Amino acid sequence: MKISMTRGDLKAVSFNVGADGQTITDPMDYIYFSVKKRYTDPDCLIQKKLSDGGIVFDGAGTYTITINPEDTERLPFGSYVCDIQVEKAPGIKYTFKGAFELEPEVTHRENEDGEDVQPGTRYEPASGKAF
Repeated sequence: MKISMTRGDLKAVSFNVGADGQTITDPMDYIYFSVKKRYTDPDCLIQKKLSDGGIVFDGAGTYTITINPEDTERLPFGSYVCDIQVEKAPGIKYTFKGAFELEPEVTHRENEDGEDVQPGTRYEPASGKAF
């Protein structure tokens, strides 16, 4: 599994849980999506859970993780590790490991807020000039 996204964007990642080539439609008890810089780091940079609404089940076998802009906007660009851990009591656990890539952005939050344009000036998008 590899998830690539632009830092600070909204990203929905959908997946199914399966066994023997079949999608399991019975809801899982616990699902965790975790992102760290390295596997050995003690703390997650991003974590989403089925129990807190960060992961949503559609009732037909598909789960969707929502990564919000605030989850990534302060993280450095680059490569991270991630996994999705799925648990169905009693004692059935699957872990899917992967890569999480934060790609650079050109327009940062500061640019979106218009802080680099002086009050009282007009901006001409076609020419890129303020006057």
